[in-house]
Amino acid sequence: MKDEKNKRSLLIKTVLIIVGTSTLALGLVGVVIPVLPTTPFLLVSAACYANSSEKMHAFLLKSKIYKNTVEKFIQEGGMSLKAKLSITIPIGILLTVLFFVFENPVVKIIIVALFLGKVITFVKIPTIRK
Repeated sequence: MKDEKNKRSLLIKTVLIIVGTSTLALGLVGVVIPVLPTTPFLLVSAACYANSSEKMHAFLLKSKIYKNTVEKFIQEGGMSLKAKLSITIPIGILLTVLFFVFENPVVKIIIVALFLGKVITFVKIPTIRK
């Protein structure tokens, strides 16, 4: 019985590490490709690592990318208007260009959905007045 709990615990930790590492990778890609949201992926990574690996969690919390995105977001409880616009405008321009480059209607629908998703996300995030 105890051995079975240990195996289950090890399996859960392994799955959490895999999910945490995958979402961390997606978050890092989101830094370069602004269509992917960085902060939610890093939040998921932090939660997964907090429940699976103290070393991985400590590493993530000390990383520059975490401090610049997630930590600031958590401490301030939102984003400044400047931060929101500095993310939304380049993404809007990129998605607009992509919309006109691709002729496939399915791709155009996906691009519009990505843009709307990004705008809705930023509207829901509290705006901090500095």
